[in-house]
Parts: sequence; C-alpha cells; structure tokens
Amino acid sequence: VAAPRKAFLEPEVKALRDYAARGGRLGLYLEPEVNAGLDALLRDFGVEADEDMVVDPNPVARLFGGTAVTPVVRPSAAHPITKDLAQTGLLLSTARSLVALRDAPATPTPIALTGDTAWGETDVKSLYGKGAKRDEGEKGGPLPVAMAAERTFQGDRPGRAVVVGDGDFFSNGYQDLLGNLDFFMNGVSWLAEQE
Repeated sequence: VAAPRKAFLEPEVKALRDYAARGGRLGLYLEPEVNAGLDALLRDFGVEADEDMVVDPNPVARLFGGTAVTPVVRPSAAHPITKDLAQTGLLLSTARSLVALRDAPATPTPIALTGDTAWGETDVKSLYGKGAKRDEGEKGGPLPVAMAAERTFQGDRPGRAVVVGDGDFFSNGYQDLLGNLDFFMNGVSWLAEQE
C-alpha cells in the first residue's frame, strides 16, 4: 500500500486484514494528512499512525535539498531490516509519526526514528503559512516513523507488516538519497523472508 490518497473502502480493508490473518505480508507506506482508513489493520499489528507531520529544524536535511518537513531519520540496529543501515541516514519527503500500542496483539519494533530536535506538528494546515513552531502538547523526538511487526493470527505462518509514515521515500526523486533504496529493499526482503 504505497501513499494512498483516499480512504480504502470497508471491503478492501477486510480483504487486507483477511490476507494478513492468513500469514500475508504487508508493506504499508502512509502519508501525512491522508486518512487511509487502515486504522483497524494497523491495530492488528500494534501500530497507530498519528495525525501529525514530523518537523525537524536540524539543518542536516538542507545538505540533501530538504527542509524542516523533510527529516533525516536514523535507522535502528535492533531489526534485520535496518541492522546494516544503522550508520546511514534516511531522508523522508514528509512523514507522520507512529505509535506502538500498549496491550496490542503484536509488539512492533521501531526501525527508524527522528532526531531529538523533531516534533509531531498537529496543526499541519498552518505549518506552511506561519512556519514551524512546537506547541505545548505536541510530541517531541525521537519519534518512530517506521515500524516492523510480526504476528501469528491463525495457523503456523505469521503475518508480517512494515509500516512507514512516508509513502514517497522510495520514489524516483528520493530513492538515491542516503540509505532510502536499501531501506525499502531490505523491508521488502524481510516481508518475503529473504533477509
């Protein structure tokens, strides 16, 4: 599911959930400011997508043509997808933050996090007009922007999901920046059990 621009219909969400329950593998690449209607599917894997946009005023992104809403994030060494990318950054075109749900049927592993200076901007509409300023109550970094989860629903084969709060990082304009293409390919390989 790559950068959906409108909500999936209920039968489509049911088909995806049924597929995951049979041991299916899902790459879910979401965009900020878009309600994809996949909340129930994300909850199946213990993930929630926040209604925000990651802002990071760290000037490192500008070296790669980015802005405060084009964060450079760090892959985690704690998962097979990103263990060899831990010293490489990723440049996301825009991203929403993710949350690992408590008491969920699966425990997702954060595989990419923002820096300490980032926050989740909840007033996205005014972001471009008034500029970026962290308001009281907005989550501060490091924020997870990518997670991987595995869960056995029924049978022997567990379902797997990679959830990323950006759906454009592997497009033609971004795939050659930093470790973006390797991150995407490693995620697909993990989903296919070909690490």
